[in-house]
Amino acid sequence: MRLTRGSGRVGPLDVKILGANQPLSAGRRYDLLCQSSGSRPPATITWWKNGQRLERTKETVRETIISRT
Repeated sequence: MRLTRGSGRVGPLDVKILGANQPLSAGRRYDLLCQSSGSRPPATITWWKNGQRLERTKETVRETIISRT
């Protein structure tokens, strides 16, 4: 993502991959979650394996807006 001054775009402040805290074995299926926060607009996350983009992934976008005056 290219960010320019005054564009209103902000990259993620935090990115975590959850579910990978265990040894992984070849040939088995695993569910992993990539969680990002703090970006504006919401980050677009893509998964890659061996240089190939994984097409069958699930995306969930949840926005929490906190406004202080």
